Amino acid sequence: MGRVAAQLFRTLHDGKIMEGRDGWYFLSNDTNGVVDQLCGRLLLSDADLRAWQRRLECRTAWLARLATPYVFVVAPNPHSLYPEKLPEGIVPSAERPVTQLIGQLARAGSFAHLVYPLDEILAARERRPVAAPNETHWNSFAAFVAYGSLLDELGDRVAARRLTEEQVVWVARRRIGDLGAKLDPPMEAEHLEGRILAPGARVVSDNRVQNRGRLVEIECAAAPGTTCLVMGDSFTYEMLPFLGESFRRTVYAQIPTFDYDLAESVAPDVVVALMNERFLRFRWPEFSAPTILELAGAKQRDGLVGVPPLDELFTSS
Repeated sequence: MGRVAAQLFRTLHDGKIMEGRDGWYFLSNDTNGVVDQLCGRLLLSDADLRAWQRRLECRTAWLARLATPYVFVVAPNPHSLYPEKLPEGIVPSAERPVTQLIGQLARAGSFAHLVYPLDEILAARERRPVAAPNETHWNSFAAFVAYGSLLDELGDRVAARRLTEEQVVWVARRRIGDLGAKLDPPMEAEHLEGRILAPGARVVSDNRVQNRGRLVEIECAAAPGTTCLVMGDSFTYEMLPFLGESFRRTVYAQIPTFDYDLAESVAPDVVVALMNERFLRFRWPEFSAPTILELAGAKQRDGLVGVPPLDELFTSS
């Protein structure tokens, strides 16, 4: 994660960590059962798979009536990005929730599908690191590769300003990641951060709500006059600087579900959802789930506001 995004999380010495090889650490013993998912011991049921298919088809069809493309991006865990660093005896299975869902959509001939840029990110590892050994998230470079896969999926359906790798300065900084903070003493490691040369995007509004319920709007005068609505989890923060430079207006909502009310009010030219692969095991209510405004209102009433602003993500230094 980037410098600002890293401050969004409160970490505890809670045992949700396992030591891998060569100084690497990974999330473990979490409520998502990330290791059991990875090893194929915790899979989606047939009912789960059909529900996910209907959910993605419903979103795609609802937006299609507005001529708005929908792209569902699943972000790989560091476990998948650096499997050779996992502890001895932990071997990723070819069958796990994300691959199950990809197979379900293919077998059903569904018009909905997802982007899982694992192969592209693994190939990019030859050039730069794609995660840090003390962090649960991908890094800025992995997010940039996934950003390219997303724009490939969009093709010419939506006008976008596509950044090239040469337009980004990649800087390694030592930092305590969210896993590193769980260790005693805390562990620092190098984190690769991307800074855009001559950035044009700027944050125009940010409710600064902690985690779910955050709502941010970004503008970029240099980009085509299109609007991108992003609904995603914390993996989205590393991709936001690139998306913010690609569209005239980018609206980000940190929410695990699809907010139909928000989509209607924003009237976007494209909707992107981004979810980490370990969260696929949950099926949140699709139509009765809280909206982003309801989530934000609850957080504000509880005083869960005032996280660092995102402006720092949209600077070149």
